[in-house]
Amino acid sequence: MPDNTNISVPIPNEWPSGYYFGDGSGGNYSKYPTLRRAGVGLHYVNLDKVPMYNFWQPLPGPQQTVPRAELFALCLAVTHVHQAGVIDFFTDSLITANTFNKGPARARLANNADLWNYLFGLIQAKNILCRVYWMPSHTDSMPSKKKLAPSWMQDWHVKGNNAADLLANDGAAIHAIPIDKAQPTLDTFENLALIQNRIIHAIKMYPQRDFKKLISPKLQLSHSRKVESAIWMSKHALHIINNRVCCMHCHSTVSISAKHVFDFIKSSCVPREQYKSFAIGNLHTHPSHNVVIYGGVLFCTKCGCTGVNKAEDLVSNCKNILKPADIYGQNNIKRYKKGKSPAGFPNWPYDKFLVSDRTIIKSINSAVVNMRAKMLQRVEQEPESDNESSVSIPSGALSDLGSLGSSSD
Repeated sequence: MPDNTNISVPIPNEWPSGYYFGDGSGGNYSKYPTLRRAGVGLHYVNLDKVPMYNFWQPLPGPQQTVPRAELFALCLAVTHVHQAGVIDFFTDSLITANTFNKGPARARLANNADLWNYLFGLIQAKNILCRVYWMPSHTDSMPSKKKLAPSWMQDWHVKGNNAADLLANDGAAIHAIPIDKAQPTLDTFENLALIQNRIIHAIKMYPQRDFKKLISPKLQLSHSRKVESAIWMSKHALHIINNRVCCMHCHSTVSISAKHVFDFIKSSCVPREQYKSFAIGNLHTHPSHNVVIYGGVLFCTKCGCTGVNKAEDLVSNCKNILKPADIYGQNNIKRYKKGKSPAGFPNWPYDKFLVSDRTIIKSINSAVVNMRAKMLQRVEQEPESDNESSVSIPSGALSDLGSLGSSSD
């Protein structure tokens, strides 16, 4: 602590327990950071509530701020009080009172952490009981502040706070910058204020402009993120394809920007009949296809795409999700309904499935058996007709399907 301190009456080497009022001041140039020189004031009242000692000094160090001066006043009281003393400290600095009452762990994360570390370390070392209270300042001259006063505040608290305030001003005056040294800086601030006021006046002279409300890209992005987050909780198997939310089970779709998109996501899914995807080498047919094994050829009954040793179009999204199948696919679907060979497959049906990997053939055995039973049932129920909607499957194709799963490894 610095030696350039001032007291109104002699103070013992060890200060007594009692009531201490502390305050800080930024001096005459408090609003100018480069000119500010802070001061500290302490006013002591004994246990009989009789004012006893006054103490004031300048705030040491390069950091000259009023909050630091307020905290430094508390540090002075704890430093000079006797061992195992009891201090009731009153301050009009809300940040000082709140930070102290939150405890040392929180205080060490606040501004002026060096002083907080010193303060709590000294309290523990000297076994001091310190209580810090906040009260509003100048309640005698500003009646509007009385409504902020705590219930315990009395007149002698107001007088003690006013005394500490005057003492802090005296402490700041000790090392205040002389006016002749401060004047150039004051002139600079004054000129800057004139320039700022002139700019503000010029801006106010322009008429108020009308701004059109534009859709913020952030709002659009936020909507997309909400949709992406919602689909993970949906009962549908949803994917976003070409700005549409598509279900791979029931094949329902809705625009991502539609008002009812969240209602669709929350709705129940009623899957349509389709077979599981098939593995071909390192690839798998996309689940949006309705894939059947048609005479040894992988065939999608929705878009008419085919696959053999390579999955070809079957690994990507089904073309019939967002628009009708192309001419090639429509032609293949008609040929499928008539029981004819798909386009581009001579000597159809084939004797075996056109995939050489027997482990893949074994993995789809159950799907093939189920498909064969359903196709036979459909042939028995529907009469033969020349209509394009009728289905007639060559017996050779069906018999070949039944033998696919019998291959041994």
